Amino acid sequence: MPKTLFFKDKRLPFIELRYTKDSNLYYKPHFHQTFSIGAIEEGQVYFRINNNEYTLQKEEIVLINPEIIHSCNPINNQNRSYYMLYLDKDWIYNLQKTLNCNIQNFAPFLKVLIKNSNLYNNFIVLSKNLLDSNIFLLEKEEILEAFILSIINQFCEFNKIQTIYEDINKVIKIKEYLKENLTQNPTIDDISKALNISRYHLIRLFKQSTNITPHAYLLNLKVEYTKELLKSGMNIAEVALSAGFNDQSHLNRVFKQITACTPYEYKK
Repeated sequence: MPKTLFFKDKRLPFIELRYTKDSNLYYKPHFHQTFSIGAIEEGQVYFRINNNEYTLQKEEIVLINPEIIHSCNPINNQNRSYYMLYLDKDWIYNLQKTLNCNIQNFAPFLKVLIKNSNLYNNFIVLSKNLLDSNIFLLEKEEILEAFILSIINQFCEFNKIQTIYEDINKVIKIKEYLKENLTQNPTIDDISKALNISRYHLIRLFKQSTNITPHAYLLNLKVEYTKELLKSGMNIAEVALSAGFNDQSHLNRVFKQITACTPYEYKK
C-alpha cells in the first residue's frame, strides 16, 4: 500500500511538502497555483508538461511554474517514491526581488528538467528536513531559502523572462472570471456574455494559451479551493457542496483524479 506524508505548518503558510512512497497511482493532467519542485526517490516516472515528454528518475528534479499543465505517472504500472514541494509564488517573487529589484511580478523559471546530482541531493535533504519533527522551523526556513535562492540564481535569467500569464489579456480575464465564480459552475455562455468574447474564440484562445480547457481549469481551481476548506476543519460533505460539487462522491472522484489521494487522506 502506498504511504503518503505531508509537511504543513500554519506558521509557514507558504510551504507544503508531500512525500509519497511505493505508489503506482495515476494523475490526470493538472496544475497548481504554487511553484512546484519534484524529485523521484525510487523508480521512474513518465513526466509530461507543455506537450513535452520526459522520463524522470533519480538524480533529476523538475521545476513547474504556477498554472502550467503537467502530469507525472508511473512507467509500466511500476511503483515509485517521490517528493513534491509546493511554494507560494508571492514568497518566491519576494526572494527574486532580493536578486533583481526591477522585476514587477513572479519571474517564471526557464528550465523544467534539471539533471544535477548535487542539486538533487540538496533537494532530498531539504525535503527530509522539512518532514523531520525534531528540526526547528527556523532551521527549515533557512535551508529552504538557501536552496530556492540557488535555483533562482541558476534558472531565472531575468533579462530573458517573457511573462507567460499576461501575454493575452482575454485569457487573464477568463481565469479571473472562473476563479471568482468557481462555486457557481458557470457555462461557456456565462463566460462569453460576461466578458464579451465569442464562445468559439474563447475555448480556442484559452486552450491555445494554457494547454487546458476552461472546464479542466475550473476543476483544478475547485480542488485548490477544497484543499483550503479541508485545512480549515470543515467536514468533507460540507466542503463538496461549498465548492459546487454535486455531492461528496463527486468531490472524491475529481479530487483523487487530480491529487492521487482522497479528501479524507489530504485532511488527515
